[in-house]
Amino acid sequence: MQLDDVRNKRNIFFFFRVFGAYMAFLLDDWISQEKLSPDDVIRKRAEYFDSNLDRCLESFPPELCVPALSRRLSVAEAQSLLLHFGDARGALQTRTLSECGQWVEQCLQQLGGRAFVKLVSRSAKDVAWSSRALWPLYRSVKIMQKSGDETDSSMRLKRLYEAQKMLQCCASWKEALDLICESSRCAFDLALDLRVPGDLRSGIAIRPWTEAALEDEFRVYFRNGRVTCVSQYFSQLYFPNLTKQKCVEAGRFASEKILPLLPLQSGAADVIFVQGKWKLLEAGQWATSTSACLFSWETDLAILNGDVAPQDGLPFHCRVAEKEPDYQTMTLPANWKRVVLEGD
Repeated sequence: MQLDDVRNKRNIFFFFRVFGAYMAFLLDDWISQEKLSPDDVIRKRAEYFDSNLDRCLESFPPELCVPALSRRLSVAEAQSLLLHFGDARGALQTRTLSECGQWVEQCLQQLGGRAFVKLVSRSAKDVAWSSRALWPLYRSVKIMQKSGDETDSSMRLKRLYEAQKMLQCCASWKEALDLICESSRCAFDLALDLRVPGDLRSGIAIRPWTEAALEDEFRVYFRNGRVTCVSQYFSQLYFPNLTKQKCVEAGRFASEKILPLLPLQSGAADVIFVQGKWKLLEAGQWATSTSACLFSWETDLAILNGDVAPQDGLPFHCRVAEKEPDYQTMTLPANWKRVVLEGD
């Protein structure tokens, strides 16, 4: 064997040892930030990945859902995305992700050029809490005219949520990477899943972009095959014209059309009312790590479980915001709160 060949093999061996050590450090760093025990890692992997229904939605009747396309990530692709946290430009140039990028571009063409792109576990919506790209969108948002019952703070918060939604509209693989590589949520999910590389479940999910209004999205909770509760999805917002009757419609749609087709007995389903029709957006298993919206996992668990019957004559417990919240005490990112309280 030539001396150069020996040196090359040693260099390659050294590279993989260094890469493996660095990857192990990254995984431990993300997991330790959340102070998760080994049992917590197993539980959270199950919550985030075991009940993923993006593939299930591919076979759902298209009139009932916003269909999702999904693709599993290889271990190398998942590692590359995590290594490029904060470096979307580098991720775009790496060969490891080129095949995934081609698939995303093909899906975008198939879906009309614009789509919502996410990991199969969670979206990159947290990017809007710090991204500079949010503010041009915020200034461009056209929200319905303020009603006499609303304050300026209410309208500003709606504009922020609308801009957050617009930020997640992708027209290219580059725009998708800009989100995924800046998202702490996505990085954590990748690190969590890579703890068990032999059973990797991470993937990319894409669904057509929808123009549903913020007040037309609801979360439906179901237990043992029965709808128990329905809440407006954007629980920090106040919609003067939104009534519990709309929650009832959302719950009935889920109960009659969706639950019979879902491979879950207990969980939460997000549904939207768009273009005069109800659609399933996504669904997941029963997990207290998900948002309870206007309910509470601490104080309303019996209600969410279906152990307490509704007292208002409705078929299930329904909640909408009936007045504006206290914006002073509301939990928001600091830059959002400043805008909500002080103005643009």
